[in-house]
Amino acid sequence: MSCEGSRSLSVYLVRHGQVEIPAGKPKRCMYGAFDVPLSAYGKLQAEAGAKFVAQNVRDPRLVRVVSSDLQRARFGALATAKCVGERGGNVIEVDELSALREINWGRLGEETEREGLECVRDAVRAGTQQ
Repeated sequence: MSCEGSRSLSVYLVRHGQVEIPAGKPKRCMYGAFDVPLSAYGKLQAEAGAKFVAQNVRDPRLVRVVSSDLQRARFGALATAKCVGERGGNVIEVDELSALREINWGRLGEETEREGLECVRDAVRAGTQQ
């Protein structure tokens, strides 16, 4: 079996940057599917990630950028598409997919990570005692 002419595929998974903490919400909250924006620092992180991808992608003409439709992910995806597109001399569209959203934590999204984990632990314990 010959592998002549085979191609490799590089995939860059880039997470969004730091989010803006909504007023009245705890600092370490499980935001999940809540559409919270990036903080100023998070925007800098997203732009740095975009530049990294643009500098490291083999052929900037052969790029597809996919993102969830949440604004914190979309910001980084748009920055990446712009940086890579400028390097390759082309325009790259961002494909937004709601299926790529983070988990919807329901009421756990209103609590701190510690409170959320305690709630899950309590629910598991209650379920095993039935």
